[in-house]
Amino acid sequence: MNIAIAERLVRASRLDSDLDFEIYQDCCRQLKGGDDEAVLREMINALNDANAGEVQYELIEACESFPDDVFCQVMIESCEDGFKRSPLWFDLMFCSMINTERLFDQILLHCKRDSFAAKKIDALVSGGDVDEAFCVKWTHRGAR
Repeated sequence: MNIAIAERLVRASRLDSDLDFEIYQDCCRQLKGGDDEAVLREMINALNDANAGEVQYELIEACESFPDDVFCQVMIESCEDGFKRSPLWFDLMFCSMINTERLFDQILLHCKRDSFAAKKIDALVSGGDVDEAFCVKWTHRGAR
């Protein structure tokens, strides 16, 4: 059932009409607090850089409400496609994730050394755009 709602969210994510906005917001409310990886992947697929105002914050909040392990795993696995599809909004959610202390261990667990996500994190760490405590953990992580 929730996968159907997530697919509906993706279709409405064009945000071309008032009805799209209504459906988008309704789907975000219904999906908030879920725990299904497939649903979260679809929700992330609904991110786009359409000039739709702040309505997309509702989607980010709904995605961030998933359990930490599911959220981090899906974000890291979706990283390359997410940055290509929605550089602005995915970056906002990705940076929020890596600057949230309770998520540090999950990020380290799921992020493989040579992955796109690891390279993105390396760039953010070297640019000083990341929480200092995370930088220390990231820099001293074991070989993967």
